[in-house]
Amino acid sequence: QHDPAQTLARGQAMVQKIIDLLLTNPKFTLYGPKTASGRVGTVSFNIEGYSPQEAGSVLDESFQIAIRPGLHCSPYAHRGLGTFPDGAIRVSPGHFNTDEQLATLLDALQQLAS
Repeated sequence: QHDPAQTLARGQAMVQKIIDLLLTNPKFTLYGPKTASGRVGTVSFNIEGYSPQEAGSVLDESFQIAIRPGLHCSPYAHRGLGTFPDGAIRVSPGHFNTDEQLATLLDALQQLAS
């Protein structure tokens, strides 16, 4: 009963908010397009001072946020990005995430990059 266009628009809006935050701080390295319209619902990045695995542990243990750190079954893509062997952090907001959950993620990322 969900309108696919509305679902896509909501997902892209969440992705854009994450991208906008990442572009405000040089401690974040964003991979891929700088707009949500060029993406399929995921954002990949790294945070200076943290391996993707360390950032994932902190987000999980301190903020109860689940992200996906690592190579994401794409080691050759990560070689091309220069992120091999650790990979990157991948965030995938979805239709069922709330605005409050997104705000928690954005706040947590700001804290990690401060």
